[in-house]
Amino acid sequence: MCCCSGLVCELTTHSFRLTAALFMTWAGSTVAAPLANTLPPELADPSVEAVESHPRQGLPNFFAKLKQGKDVRIAYFGGSITAQDGWRPKTLKWFQEQYPNAKVSEINAAIGGTGSDLGVFRCGQDVLAEHPDLVFEEFAVNDGGASPEQIYRCMEGIVRQTWRANPETDICFVYTLAGNMLETLQAGKYPRAASAMEKLADFYGIPSINRPQWCRWPAPTSASAGASFPLPITWPSRSRTGCRNCGRPHPAQPSPSVFGAPPPACTTSSGRIAGS
Repeated sequence: MCCCSGLVCELTTHSFRLTAALFMTWAGSTVAAPLANTLPPELADPSVEAVESHPRQGLPNFFAKLKQGKDVRIAYFGGSITAQDGWRPKTLKWFQEQYPNAKVSEINAAIGGTGSDLGVFRCGQDVLAEHPDLVFEEFAVNDGGASPEQIYRCMEGIVRQTWRANPETDICFVYTLAGNMLETLQAGKYPRAASAMEKLADFYGIPSINRPQWCRWPAPTSASAGASFPLPITWPSRSRTGCRNCGRPHPAQPSPSVFGAPPPACTTSSGRIAGS
């Protein structure tokens, strides 16, 4: 029994083990399909307005260490878009140049052609074992064919594993682009996978960055032309008290969310994490 009310736990009358659910998905079974019927429409078929970034609770621990000139490790967790010589080395260089007194290094945990379904199983070995201070998660493209309920399970598993290992680790979701997503983005909406991740990001207060936001316009506007990555530098630094049991930040005075009443503080040592 889960000790706290996570996103999936609150939306289902009983829990499914992640390993079994993924196995049935891979096997082409429809056994897991009834879960979709338990989700409210806005979660079963999410459609979220696309914006450039959502600060939410920010990256306070990460930027505090940078400003103090400490050793900082950034994990880049995703697929081929992250693995290639693109936004990953460019953002790493940006942090190194902006904070020369800090020792900023990377953990390249990207594997081409993989989504959060594999990521939830390799998170411990490929990411958490390297003790990151910040984890960029980029799975929106490779999760494009996954159902929202699978995305909720897998991405929530990654979040909970991360904060159970170290509540001080900051997380940021990064949304990139594939050609078949262009029409949806130009209409001002996130594709389905990113929309599902935004629901999860709202629930956990995780910041997110939408890199292909410029696709909504024929050409960059004067306001967006001068923007540079990373945007979080202007985000507010907000403290987060992470629960060492479930990994979820428990605010001192939680406010209601679209998922219902705020979760109570954990009272046991067990958390709903993939494989637990």
